[in-house]
Amino acid sequence: MNLRYFVVDVDGQLRRVPTAAAEAVWAGEADAGELDVMLGSELKLVSALIDEELNPVMTFFLRVDLDRGAITEESRLAALEAITAGQGRRLSDQRQRRQFEGWPDDWRRQLAVALDTPAGSFTKLGLGGPLVLSDLWGVSLDTVMAYFEKAVG
Repeated sequence: MNLRYFVVDVDGQLRRVPTAAAEAVWAGEADAGELDVMLGSELKLVSALIDEELNPVMTFFLRVDLDRGAITEESRLAALEAITAGQGRRLSDQRQRRQFEGWPDDWRRQLAVALDTPAGSFTKLGLGGPLVLSDLWGVSLDTVMAYFEKAVG
């Protein structure tokens, strides 16, 4: 399994960003300026989990507010709360719904072009993604990826 990260720029275009930069921004080790993409007041991060043949397995969406280009503890906590909200009922909570709102209408097409795969391949969608799950579960990103590797088989 591999991860590919994309962010939505101010013009609504998905832009692939380097793995290390995306992970550093989430970890608070860098601000969003390191992504080299013009962003507004929030970071819209798409994490695409792909298999060894580069086929999408799952696509995760994360929206976090930025303060002068940085993810604040408040916005990080809001993202974590969105993942755990709803007591197991998908999208029953406004915090969950917010994570799926405000994305470009053609995100599937854009991602399909970027990954050179059919747009219909993006059927499994989730909130947050491996970076957020790593924080939530208190384990390394490698452990989260191993979990997905085993789950997908």
